Amino acid sequence: MLMLVVRFLSKMHRGILICGGFALFMLLGAFLLMLPFSQTGTRDVSFVDALFMSVSTVSVTGMSMFDLRYDFTFFGQLVILFLMQVGGLGIMTMMAMVSIYTGRKIRLQERLLIRDSFNLQTPSGMVMLVRKIIGTTLAVEFTSGTLLAVYLYFKYGPIGIYLGYWHAVSAFTNCGMDIMGNDVGFAGMAADGFVSTVVVITMFLGGVGFIALDDVLRHHRWCRLSFNSKFIFTMEAILIPLGVVVYFLLEGNNPETMGHMGTLEKWQSALFMSVSSRLAGFVVFDIHSMMSSTVLFVMMFMFVGAAPVSTGGGIRTTTMGLLMLSLYAWIRGKRDVVMFHKQVDSKCLMKASNVFTLAIVLTFLTAFSVFALEPKDFSFEDALFESVSAFSTVGFSMGLTGEWNTACKIVLMIAMYIGRIGVMTLAITFASHHNSSVKYPKENVVMGQKLQFFVAGLGRFGKSVAVTLEKMGYDVMAMDIDEDVVQDLADTLGYVVCADCSDEKNLSAIGAGNADVAVVSVGELSASLMTTLLLKEMGVKKIVVKALDPLHGKMLQKIGADKVIYSEKEMGVRVAHNLISPGIVDYIEMENNITILSIHVPEDWIGKSILDIDIRKKYNITVVAIKRKGEMYVNPHPDMQLASDDMLIILGDSESVKRVTASLEQ
Repeated sequence: MLMLVVRFLSKMHRGILICGGFALFMLLGAFLLMLPFSQTGTRDVSFVDALFMSVSTVSVTGMSMFDLRYDFTFFGQLVILFLMQVGGLGIMTMMAMVSIYTGRKIRLQERLLIRDSFNLQTPSGMVMLVRKIIGTTLAVEFTSGTLLAVYLYFKYGPIGIYLGYWHAVSAFTNCGMDIMGNDVGFAGMAADGFVSTVVVITMFLGGVGFIALDDVLRHHRWCRLSFNSKFIFTMEAILIPLGVVVYFLLEGNNPETMGHMGTLEKWQSALFMSVSSRLAGFVVFDIHSMMSSTVLFVMMFMFVGAAPVSTGGGIRTTTMGLLMLSLYAWIRGKRDVVMFHKQVDSKCLMKASNVFTLAIVLTFLTAFSVFALEPKDFSFEDALFESVSAFSTVGFSMGLTGEWNTACKIVLMIAMYIGRIGVMTLAITFASHHNSSVKYPKENVVMGQKLQFFVAGLGRFGKSVAVTLEKMGYDVMAMDIDEDVVQDLADTLGYVVCADCSDEKNLSAIGAGNADVAVVSVGELSASLMTTLLLKEMGVKKIVVKALDPLHGKMLQKIGADKVIYSEKEMGVRVAHNLISPGIVDYIEMENNITILSIHVPEDWIGKSILDIDIRKKYNITVVAIKRKGEMYVNPHPDMQLASDDMLIILGDSESVKRVTASLEQ
């Protein structure tokens, strides 16, 4: 079913594919919940209500107008459980999972889809990321579910096993669905110390993000964590204690919520609510009974939400963190935002500001729409609370949703939908269609995206190429047969694998054929030839190969290499020219007998203009640029006078350049 959905939308823009995938799955869930054997018949379920339930589940919001224990059969509950799992993992992750376990290659288009669905910067390492997401999800849900199942078995009997695994999935996906029934409810179950602890940890693991969790599992030590992971855990270390203190102070003496509890139980409930109010939406007491100040705090906490690349929603903890850091820097009169001795990119700050602004606008627009469309008497605060909960996919509710008309429900469904796919995904989806030619320069675009590079062989030359391209912001896939080399570059390159690049299966497995440019730097002759031939057959547009000697170069050209590089030879030529003349800074021989030369201004040229020297006529070369005091003057004016500290970049045929170098040597 997942593959059918993807194929149906495969011709569309990637953003539309993500949006459409979620929308179609929500519709599918509604139809499944409308089946007679999904409902118990205790109440009439309209299609709008079934769709609302499906949207709430797939978006992992958990906002419900039903009593799941009595209104849905065991099959209906399993449908909801499945929709929860799909929503938590994401449509594109589920699609990739099907591909991985059916042996189908994940193509570059699908890697880009997964990247966009998680708002990542590069499609490199998507297969590994998907495996980690699936593995982490199953491991956490199984562990948490087993602990709860064993504990609840002795309390409720065999049904306790079902309840344990259900609430483990509900907690980790941050959906917060409760099948205990309104008469029992999860509130009573969460008052138990053991259950509360397990559920809090499960919610936290689901909300902290897959990448951060993997980073911890791989490195174990704080100093070795990535900047992103440190940022996420720092925000959690601030937000969770803040929530605990606020809940304890505001609700500790409220007899309708925490006032009747003992001190230990108060702290326990405050911790549970601190985590749940940003993530899953489980409650330990009635929302209506909270103080007005607490309700306002809950709305702010819901709005912040979970960490990036997690099962939760909201504007994300990192977004709020960046905004606070930016504000702090502005107050102190600092231009740069610095954390952990690293400067935050201004683009990240702009994105955070855009996400925050757009989220505020959409949330208030939702609240105003609900308030205007529903004739029943309720406060704007109630409408705003439901809107924030829907948009942040937390699922806290004042219990008004079931009483609202169809128009209000549709508005909330749209809010939950946008909250799940993300405001930036939605914005980029529509912006890309109209402004792609403006936003993306031609030289860096292939079908609207960055050039994709594949590097085979990570020796000194291959490593240098791959690392440089990665630092320049391009998407790089790399492969080498040496496990130690791959391990050393695992944290530097986005996607690097240990495999034989002369094996067609290995190249196909990582999608090397989808690369725009392939760089082959394999030290063994036959492997170099085979890798080049395979990449050519796979349809790579441009193949650059490092040759061992001229004979190797001729063989490579015969089988279709677009460019052959003799790295040692070329470097030797450049070094030789630098040695024979201190005036020569760099010397590069290009194809078609063309050479680029970078030189210091000769003494007899100082104070003269290009026109005075008559460089073009005398030497048959062209001065393409002048570098002066760190600034580059491209295509300089002929009347521009040369200074002693200038550096000239000249272009000409090899014979003409030789005459220039000869004059410099003299």
